[in-house]
Amino acid sequence: MVDKKYDLVDRVEIGWGAAVGQHTDILNIVGFGDRLMSRDGKLTDPINMINYTVPRGVHHNWRNYEMVLVLDSDNYEALYTQQVTAGVAASRAIRQGQGNDRIDWFVAYIREEDGTQTTYTYECEKVWCVEEVHEYSNERNLRHQGTTTYRFVCLGTRVRVGW
Repeated sequence: MVDKKYDLVDRVEIGWGAAVGQHTDILNIVGFGDRLMSRDGKLTDPINMINYTVPRGVHHNWRNYEMVLVLDSDNYEALYTQQVTAGVAASRAIRQGQGNDRIDWFVAYIREEDGTQTTYTYECEKVWCVEEVHEYSNERNLRHQGTTTYRFVCLGTRVRVGW
């Protein structure tokens, strides 16, 4: 696997579509990353055969993308008030005390280490927010509000395009 380094995450768009008003730009980004994951921890397995012929190849296990978004604070507008499912005005990325809604538009705009501009677009209708962690501290000389980390899962594909 190639470890991609980036210089800056310009923004992450979250909502239900690409048009103005259909998504919110998240700009207070400390870090962003994604990786392929598999339910059983293995992305591929050897192909098992019951005869003497051993074909070369592998079986690709079910996999998904896990995205981690770290913000310097929470982003209430984008994650708690922005409509995220097309046709469902009351849909939200994060719901208090309920299951989170499906996110139909999730796009990250990144400036790579070499200056190349890249867009990561995650498959429509297959993204959910699965975790939110706030870092707080009451220690002397430390900020009370730290970072907020959000973990998303995409049960589909990701398209990487330079721009």
